[in-house]
Amino acid sequence: MNWAPVLRFCIEAVGADNIMFAIDYPYQATEGAVRFLDEAEISDEDRRKIYHRNAERIFRIPDGDEPGEP
Repeated sequence: MNWAPVLRFCIEAVGADNIMFAIDYPYQATEGAVRFLDEAEISDEDRRKIYHRNAERIFRIPDGDEPGEP
């Protein structure tokens, strides 16, 4: 659900360290969900955690940050 109050509640309840970005592809289009998270009023650090850092940590994926990445 792309609704800012729900995202804020989840971050407050469990913390950004415990949220991962997910989409029900191919049953749901990705553009709206990506746009929602890109425009969400959260810190860039929380956005990076939700988009990829938490998954990298949990699944032991090598760090995806590249020099110059926002």
